[in-house]
Amino acid sequence: MAQFPALTFTEAGLQMLIQAQNGHTLKFTKGKLGSGGITDSDNILKFTDLKTPKMTLPVTNVDDSNKELLVLTFDTGNAALEEGFISRELGVFAQLDNGTETLYAYSNAGDNYDYMPNKDTPVSQSRLEVEIMCSTSANVQIVIDKSIVYTTREDVDEIIAEHNASDTAHSNRLYVSKTADKPAGMADTGMWVEIVE
Repeated sequence: MAQFPALTFTEAGLQMLIQAQNGHTLKFTKGKLGSGGITDSDNILKFTDLKTPKMTLPVTNVDDSNKELLVLTFDTGNAALEEGFISRELGVFAQLDNGTETLYAYSNAGDNYDYMPNKDTPVSQSRLEVEIMCSTSANVQIVIDKSIVYTTREDVDEIIAEHNASDTAHSNRLYVSKTADKPAGMADTGMWVEIVE
């Protein structure tokens, strides 16, 4: 994976963040990878898209435990990629209310790029986690693509831990009862103990 430096706000991104602190909704929608290089004449603040976009990345997860610094997760793979490219640009896109999607923040890996081959050379899907500066006072939504089925061991461990910590994960499995018959509210696969007086 390319070594991307910290993302830089675009002018449009800053305006959306300000408006999201004043009654509007800022909605993060997707990421993109591209192959464009940066020149001395480029002004990232004015960017509204990547210079040479090549791949769209759906948002698959978000860590919003710190409202000042959201962590968006994108899954990358080349299963549908027709043409390989140098992966040098990274952009996070957002929209204000239901407006037009535009580039919120941008990063360019420069010479620390990676190459993404086309689908004829399959690569393992990988996760790209991106930290996005935000604000506790902003009204923010994240569009998460639930169709992505790529799951890591970390995902599975987290799901199991949440399940095991839940008070209702195995409800109605064990009863102490005054009857030898199965209590009505009990799960069919449960077990009960009869109290004999």
